[in-house]
Amino acid sequence: LGVSVVRGIVYAESDDMFAYAINARSGQLIWRTSPVGNHLMGNPLVSGRYVYISAGGVGFNFANVMAFARTGRAVRGMNVSYNGIYALDRRNGRLLWHVDSIGEAMPTPAIHGSVLYFATGSGTVHAVDRKTGHPLWTRRLGGNDNMSSPAYSQGRLYVAMASPPRVYCLDGKSGKVLWNGTIPDAANTGMGDVSPAVGDGVVVM
Repeated sequence: LGVSVVRGIVYAESDDMFAYAINARSGQLIWRTSPVGNHLMGNPLVSGRYVYISAGGVGFNFANVMAFARTGRAVRGMNVSYNGIYALDRRNGRLLWHVDSIGEAMPTPAIHGSVLYFATGSGTVHAVDRKTGHPLWTRRLGGNDNMSSPAYSQGRLYVAMASPPRVYCLDGKSGKVLWNGTIPDAANTGMGDVSPAVGDGVVVM
């Protein structure tokens, strides 16, 4: 959870379910908005006229707890409150579009070109048009993404999941899984809380 600063304006998400735009020099509030009644825990992603914020609940309802007891699997944030990605007008905070997700969508999305990528607590990765929210592809990986933000590099998307702990490399255009792996003795939930860093052909977790 952090802030983004673009052209002298600080954009922030908050657990009070509001997003903020603040003048970086004076501290004056420019706008404050709450597009959904849920936690906002990512870093606002600012691109062009858009501010993208990610919403999701951190918990599991009773039905999810019982499902985990039966199957060892559960969707983080499912049926707790509304989850998804919300695109705001950076000038006034007005909601432009949103995309719902089954599980929480708290990690900060990634953008490459006209595509916005995000991962959720249902273990699913989505690619949507960043201007309209129109879905381009969806890939179900399994597990759940707690707070691991996707990383894009040279046509590939990298994302980590928890329960079980794995990192995945996907084709950025199609969502096809190119490879996946884990770290020996990784904590069951650990990798889903850590964002991959990619450079010079190396993925660091």
